[in-house]
Amino acid sequence: MSFSPSIVDSAIASRFYGLRQTVLAKFPFLRRMEEGHFPLPHVHRTWGRGQPKEKRESFDIALKEAVLRCCGAELFIGSRPEPVTLNGLVFKDLFVNSTAFASMKETAEAFAAGEVATIQSAAEEDWHELTRAEYEDVKDITQLLRDVSKHNKKVRDKLKSQERAEEATKRQTALMANLRSKLEGGSKLLSIDVEAWERDQSKMLEIGAVLFELKGDLAVPELNILSCKHFVVRENAFRRNGRYVPDRRDHFNFGMSEIAGQATIFSQLSDLVSRAGFVLGHNFKSDVDFLKNSGFTFDDLSKVLDTEGLSRQLLQMRESTSVENLLSAMDIEYNNLHNAGNDAFYTMKIFYHLLKEEDLQKYRSKLDHIRTKRIVRRAKHKLLVRAKALAAENSKLAKQR
Repeated sequence: MSFSPSIVDSAIASRFYGLRQTVLAKFPFLRRMEEGHFPLPHVHRTWGRGQPKEKRESFDIALKEAVLRCCGAELFIGSRPEPVTLNGLVFKDLFVNSTAFASMKETAEAFAAGEVATIQSAAEEDWHELTRAEYEDVKDITQLLRDVSKHNKKVRDKLKSQERAEEATKRQTALMANLRSKLEGGSKLLSIDVEAWERDQSKMLEIGAVLFELKGDLAVPELNILSCKHFVVRENAFRRNGRYVPDRRDHFNFGMSEIAGQATIFSQLSDLVSRAGFVLGHNFKSDVDFLKNSGFTFDDLSKVLDTEGLSRQLLQMRESTSVENLLSAMDIEYNNLHNAGNDAFYTMKIFYHLLKEEDLQKYRSKLDHIRTKRIVRRAKHKLLVRAKALAAENSKLAKQR
């Protein structure tokens, strides 16, 4: 059955509602489509020279009953020569079961008998009966079943992907609105980063802390830095990284480093926290836990923000993203990462750029490009390692001969 009626008014359009409900009942994965898109034809009213005009649109449905003679097995597959685009998705085939096939056939016949004559007086109609295809070979019907299964999976996956994207956009909008509402009134924020010893994660080497405030419109805020600190813990000054983690202790870009005892550093940090409305860091939970184990706690964790989580949600990324990749995506010049003072400063810059809602899609596209380059680089490295191993093995075999 295929039909492409041109609807004249809503009264006639409403007569398609019963058939539409039947189709939706038999195509569960189409239930979530927007009302009025499938398969109910609909009318858009436009205005021209002061008079309303109707832009008529409709979709065709074609159903085929496939039967295997030897076994009596049934399959119902819909097909059309031209793909249909619904809500941005392209459908070439639609499938129903035997119950749906019989129900739709009955509905179509009843509809044609009772309604088509009326509609034909206002618009051209094109009706075709349901068709039947027979198969001699079990392999043919089996392959057809596989094709149908694959297609249905693709359709469901596309719909799920679209739903996930829509939900992510809603969460992004809500998160941005919530974030801006919290920051209204020129709140001060404190960006913190901690560097631990690579050989013993319980030993703290450095703490970075940047106090800043945002002024003006939060869509395009003005950034004002109030204090930028880099502390080196005196008790662990003789311990240095460099084997597994880069050692950038002596390369603070934004002032002079201060060497002090841990208690003195915590006292100054406590003073900075008391001046800030919010505290933030990148992948900050690990830093919060580390500071807690070292004897420093935050009184109100609801005032703690994490740029790793914020960036993942606002940029709609499934995986966490490093400070370095975010800086590259945001075109922020950086140098000497893994210095706690520098990392705290760059985390502040990342947070500032995340508030620019109009640029979020650009950041995401650049992150996708960075991730693709990284994957390609790793793949090339693996191929090179494999090629070297194979060459070594061939050389060894040649010597044995």
